[in-house]
Amino acid sequence: MLYGKIQTLLQIPHEHNYRLSKIQLADINSDNRMDIILQLETELCSDRIIYLSAQKDENELFKYIGRMMIYCDYP
Repeated sequence: MLYGKIQTLLQIPHEHNYRLSKIQLADINSDNRMDIILQLETELCSDRIIYLSAQKDENELFKYIGRMMIYCDYP
């Protein structure tokens, strides 16, 4: 909890076979605040979800920026 706020970044339903394999903290945009990268894996794919830290006065702690596919082995 930061600034008295709580935020859910990801909820994974069991039926989709997603697995959270890594949580990385880094200052991606050089604003001296930690950002979050979540790495997800399924049986066929691996991708990352990127969140940048929000400003103190914003409603959320982190802003969803996007999803980046790392690898996918489609049959």
